[in-house]
Amino acid sequence: MIEIESRTILPSYIPANGVGAEIGVLRGDYSVYLYLGAQPKSFYLVDLWEPKFPHLNYFAWNDYIDEVHQKLGMSPNVQFRKKRSTEWLSSLPDDYLDWVYLDSDHVYENTKNELELCVKKVKAGGIVAGHDFVVCPVAWKTGVPRALIEVIQDGKLRMEILTNEQFPSYLCKVTK
Repeated sequence: MIEIESRTILPSYIPANGVGAEIGVLRGDYSVYLYLGAQPKSFYLVDLWEPKFPHLNYFAWNDYIDEVHQKLGMSPNVQFRKKRSTEWLSSLPDDYLDWVYLDSDHVYENTKNELELCVKKVKAGGIVAGHDFVVCPVAWKTGVPRALIEVIQDGKLRMEILTNEQFPSYLCKVTK
């Protein structure tokens, strides 16, 4: 496993010209990094664009999808999906995606379900990456690290990269 300084350079480790998705888009700031770094032939942006955490209610959630459209909406290979992560992932054929980046609600049960679905929907050798591999006592607690460690221990993913930040991102290879 290697350690890199920031998630801003993480997309450069994703092979270009693949079919990818970001799940949990919010304002689309990281979507731009994924789009420019990974240069996907198809890029799905999946989010409910609704409040996820009670302590973040002050955000104007309905305005966020408009911001994302302004940042990436004119690109012909970008597709927006206003759906629950697990609903959207379940709708895909197995081995459809080359990579996915998870940054949704971070709650253990949902994150575990997302990761299990990603293992099925991402091709063997493909990438499952995500954000916030950290314990956060205020919001999602141990959700992301607990779920990811369990899927790694089950032999379905192999950790390849971890960022050295306050809220680390990770990149894993699908081992099936």
